[in-house]
Amino acid sequence: HCLERDATADSTQVMLWLVQQREEAGEARQMDTARARSEKLRLDAARRRQEARNSRIQSASLSDWKTEKALFLGSVLLASLKSSLINSLRKKHCESFVALLKLEKKTLKWYSKVPWCYLQQVAAKLNKDHINLKTCGAFISETIREMEHSMYSLSQHEGSVPKLFSSANLAAKREGLPLGPGSDVLYDEVQVVDRPTAKRASNSTSGTRAAKRRKPTAY
Repeated sequence: HCLERDATADSTQVMLWLVQQREEAGEARQMDTARARSEKLRLDAARRRQEARNSRIQSASLSDWKTEKALFLGSVLLASLKSSLINSLRKKHCESFVALLKLEKKTLKWYSKVPWCYLQQVAAKLNKDHINLKTCGAFISETIREMEHSMYSLSQHEGSVPKLFSSANLAAKREGLPLGPGSDVLYDEVQVVDRPTAKRASNSTSGTRAAKRRKPTAY
């Protein structure tokens, strides 16, 4: 009789455990379904917002592009490119041109005024080739690849600044070009200095050693 009672108790425990496992599995499936539904709703909402932004970009005027914060307010490229070129690029290379402006916006957000000289170089190249829109389109695609590689690859950084931008600032300084809008001085956000040559470094070292050997004058 004791054996029968033990067997019955064991069977009951097993049944209870199986029921509990089924309930937990059912709850887990419900939670997975709820999470999947929530994620789908989030992605759908993000897609609708992106579609609305793209629609706004397409329908907005050039003036809207330049003055609306949600669009491209503060764009160095839009301020520097010829209006006729901008309108042509919107018609012939709209997708890549908008992609460049979005990347520029992110660049200015991350690095403030540091990319200004580089963006001026890009604008100058586009303005120079404005008659050949095919060349402009190819250059825009090349510029996007160059900027993305420089921004997202740590090996392409000097400190916290992409080499692409610091090199453009240094080149502008050497050529005596403006280093910012309405200014001929560097912004505080970036310090561009010429790297010392071996000769200059040697002279500096020699001067330091001489200073160490010089005895203080007695008064």
